Amino acid sequence: MPSLPARRCAILLASFAEHDATSNDATAMAALLRRWGWKARIFAGGVPEHPEIGTCPDARAFLARKDTVALYHSGGRWDDGMALLASARGPIVVRDHNVTPPGFFAGVNEEFADASIRGLAQRQQLACDPRVVRHLAASTRNADDLREAGAAPDRIRVVPPLRPAGGLDDVAPDLEALRGWQNRPAALFVGRISPNKGHRHLLRVAAAHRELFGEAMPLRLVGATDPRLHSWTAQLDHDIDRLGLRSSLEFCGTLSNAALKAAYLTATAFVCCSEHEGFCVPLVEAAECAVPILAVEEPGVRSTLGDRTLVLPPETDVVATAYHRVTHDPMLRQKLVEQQSATIRDRFSPAVLERALRDALTGI
Repeated sequence: MPSLPARRCAILLASFAEHDATSNDATAMAALLRRWGWKARIFAGGVPEHPEIGTCPDARAFLARKDTVALYHSGGRWDDGMALLASARGPIVVRDHNVTPPGFFAGVNEEFADASIRGLAQRQQLACDPRVVRHLAASTRNADDLREAGAAPDRIRVVPPLRPAGGLDDVAPDLEALRGWQNRPAALFVGRISPNKGHRHLLRVAAAHRELFGEAMPLRLVGATDPRLHSWTAQLDHDIDRLGLRSSLEFCGTLSNAALKAAYLTATAFVCCSEHEGFCVPLVEAAECAVPILAVEEPGVRSTLGDRTLVLPPETDVVATAYHRVTHDPMLRQKLVEQQSATIRDRFSPAVLERALRDALTGI
């Protein structure tokens, strides 16, 4: 493995929150860099006082030295972050998480749509900025997007999202949640309640399954709800009543890691109908917890699952039929779990991810 001289690193992200994939990625990066002897610190905008997270003014002082690498997490509009990069005197590395296209928010929340437009413009600006010495794409889909945006191919490296050591492997499931959900198995999806996550499609799949097979397809949905997207959640609520799914649906909101582990362990399948993903960390978590994955074709999803796992066409009846097969055919279920586990182990084990980050930062 190539050597990586110790340096200083300011890890910059627009916000920091528990159980957030970007925040987990930044935390794991900081831990690895410190283990390699770097002086690494996370700085985030708009966060309350936190003993381990610096503010934007703190970052400005940290970035004033030429031996400091600015590692900027790009995933949407962040004006203060772009201003911070303008003040950086050392090398700039951009961690690309993708930006949700504005079309998903048109007619739902114009503030979100405008933020997406501006976020895409900032992503384009970073792709073409000669000061950026590396672009760390979270997936091959993101790498393709960056090349189309004008980033030099020799500066792009694919580094999948990192997670705190062990991920969910080291987490014991919440026993109360485990006992409750063991008696109520359900199809699981994990992702914020947002127009791009495919919840309406998932509801139609559940309704189709009942129509085709005369059996309910209980759904358990884990993910935060943003009050600013109230018109979207109202549309989901309308769909639930129109399709007659109220009694077989459970919204769990944001869960602790222990409760999330229990949700995976009691799932009949992980069903993903998302319409836009940069990577989709829950796919990896589901595979690690031996949950069969039924995912609809989408570039980010395909990039994460690879060519050796099952990815379905988007037709509602196809997904519903696949769910019925997986829940009634133990041999098929076991085959899917084995394929997924092997793929995830080969592509996203801690050692593989550590090597990817080290190789990407070598030679700056």
